[in-house]
Amino acid sequence: MTDTFCTSCGTKMDGSAFCTQCGASQTAPAGAPVHDATVIAPPPANANNKPALISLILGLVCIIAWLIPILGVVLSTTAIGLATKGLKSEKKGMAIAGMILGVLFLIASIINWVAGVAMAF
Repeated sequence: MTDTFCTSCGTKMDGSAFCTQCGASQTAPAGAPVHDATVIAPPPANANNKPALISLILGLVCIIAWLIPILGVVLSTTAIGLATKGLKSEKKGMAIAGMILGVLFLIASIINWVAGVAMAF
């Protein structure tokens, strides 16, 4: 059996409800809050997931934006830039997806731009 000690003065208890040294009650009164020993860890310092999420959203918007080359280039490069910041967050997968979409549609936007210029002549 494990030894118990008074919660007020630290004297070794003999199993009674009151401490023989200081007289403090060793049972919680009715309705007293019960404290859980669960420790909640603070969020990690790199928990800023916004760049990864915005990168993915911009990458998805680029699926249509590449048809207007200037808009496609701007949105694609923004998605790539935010994806590089998002790689350091918890949502690394979203950042990678945003980067892949950004690169693919940046290439498509540039090809569309070059084709549009070539057709003008």
